[in-house]
Amino acid sequence: MNPVRTLGPAIVLGRYTSVWIYLVAPVAGMLLGALCNRVVRSSDAILAFICGGNAGAAPPKAGNRAPTPRAAGAVASQQ
Repeated sequence: MNPVRTLGPAIVLGRYTSVWIYLVAPVAGMLLGALCNRVVRSSDAILAFICGGNAGAAPPKAGNRAPTPRAAGAVASQQ
């Protein structure tokens, strides 16, 4: 639904009975989206599930580091 097609005639005719939903719904949707974003981004378990990784794990120690990924096409002898 296009809000302008409802708000324009409502303003011209002075009938504001069902206009509130066009004003409240976008703000409520924004707040709900921000809340969901905060919940997902603050939870390491959810991030690990979504990303398929281990988001909450500690970084590897200096002696047991994983090899650094190389760029595509890198020569194997260069390290």
